[in-house]
Amino acid sequence: MAVGTITPKQADASGGAVTVVGDLRCTVNNVVPTSGANYAVGGVPITAAQLGLSTVIWAMAQVITQAATVGPSEVAVLPQADGSVLLKCLLAAGSGDNAANANLSGTLVQVVAFGY
Repeated sequence: MAVGTITPKQADASGGAVTVVGDLRCTVNNVVPTSGANYAVGGVPITAAQLGLSTVIWAMAQVITQAATVGPSEVAVLPQADGSVLLKCLLAAGSGDNAANANLSGTLVQVVAFGY
C-alpha cells in the first residue's frame, strides 16, 4: 500500500512551505490518499518526513476534491506514537471507513500538520 502524491503548499504570507512558531513548525500539504486501488482499511500511513516534519504532534485534514464513486466525504488524521500519522478516509457520516483496496487516487486532501 502506498500513499499517492504529496505536494507542499504555501503555509505563510511570504510564500514559505513551513511556518515556524517558536519551536513548533506548521506545514500544509495536498495529499492524494492512494496511488491506485490500494486503500488500507484503518488509514493510509504518512511519515512525518513526507509532511516536512520530523515528528507530527497534531494535524487536521479536509477533502478538496472527491473521487466520483468511492471518495471520502470525511477525513481524519490520527497521530501515531512514532511521530507519523494515519490519514483515515471515511464515507458519508455514520457509514464507516472506505473499503479495502478502494481507489482514492482521484481524491485530494489538504493536511495541515504541526510538529517538529
